[in-house]
Amino acid sequence: MYVGYRYYATTGRDVQFPFGHGLSYTTFELTASSLRRDGDAVLVEATIANTGARDGAEVVQVYLHAPGDDRPALELAGFAKLDVAAGGMATATIRVPLQHLRYYSERHGRRLIEGGVHTLHIGFSSADLRDSLQVELAAEIEYDLLEPRSTLKEWQEHPTGRHLLQEAFTGTSSFLNDPAHAKLVEQIPLAQFLALTGGVDAAALQDLADRANDSR
Repeated sequence: MYVGYRYYATTGRDVQFPFGHGLSYTTFELTASSLRRDGDAVLVEATIANTGARDGAEVVQVYLHAPGDDRPALELAGFAKLDVAAGGMATATIRVPLQHLRYYSERHGRRLIEGGVHTLHIGFSSADLRDSLQVELAAEIEYDLLEPRSTLKEWQEHPTGRHLLQEAFTGTSSFLNDPAHAKLVEQIPLAQFLALTGGVDAAALQDLADRANDSR
């Protein structure tokens, strides 16, 4: 995680050639920027002006600073190359899928989006950031797709799968409803465990898995 520009940005170390740096025969300025949600993504719009006397190209870069435990200070979230005539302007729309904002949390043991304010920095390199925009996102935890062969632990950790099991097997298996008992068999595939304790219709168990996955 802490490799290259992520390490240097997090530790505050200066480098001679920052990540994303490039030379040009002209100069550019960021003149406007905006951010909006678009379904399962965040759209960043950035307008740049070629303030030099020659035509040229610039790469507009978006870096993420996100809340959460043990995150780098900067993470590249998206970029777009613009060709701009001398004295002209151009606008880039950079789509940042929410999926790209997920990270693996040691605390939760799975990938998630940390709830809170996420800052998106816009610039021309990791050390040349011209503007910052913020968006507040709700926490989203990524759960694996459930199957009949998923372990009892995976079913119990899934918010919908856990409730479906409790509803379907209330009064039939204390192991499924008693956390102390469930701990003893948490690594056993659910289908195998239910077969050992009296069996269950395979189609019904698959239906439970489908309902749990549809809630994602």
